[in-house]
Amino acid sequence: MMGRAPWIVGFVVVAAAAAVAGYNRYADPVGQRRADLDRELRELRPGDAVYHVKRDLDYERIQSEALQRSDLWAQIVAPPPPPPPPPNLAEMAKGIQATRYQLGSGDTARVKILTQDDKRGKFYSIGETIYGLTLSKIEPQQIELSLERNGKVYTLTLPRGR
Repeated sequence: MMGRAPWIVGFVVVAAAAAVAGYNRYADPVGQRRADLDRELRELRPGDAVYHVKRDLDYERIQSEALQRSDLWAQIVAPPPPPPPPPNLAEMAKGIQATRYQLGSGDTARVKILTQDDKRGKFYSIGETIYGLTLSKIEPQQIELSLERNGKVYTLTLPRGR
């Protein structure tokens, strides 16, 4: 009897697998749905589609309504902000006096400049800053101060005195 039990279990397993395979073959829900859709497509007949399109628009009325709106573009594009006013370099350079005293020449030149804070003066070279203004040029009769703001360079020329 011990030798027959595995054969019986194996036969039952094979029979159950065959029954499940046969059931899936004949009771296929996807196949049944496909058959129903094919049948409906064969019975379907083309019909006339009617579209109602109003083709005669009153363009003059639309244009007059658009022209009456003063804020037509306000929601889409805001006006750019006004540019900032140029800086008042004369006010910034108030109290700066360039003297005749100079050390060196060319790019290494240094000129003595008096300020409100330093009445005795100090020697400045090109590129140094005085009250926010940069010394950009030293010439025999004048100096040039510059200020860069918003990508623009503003310059002010001061004469060299005593």
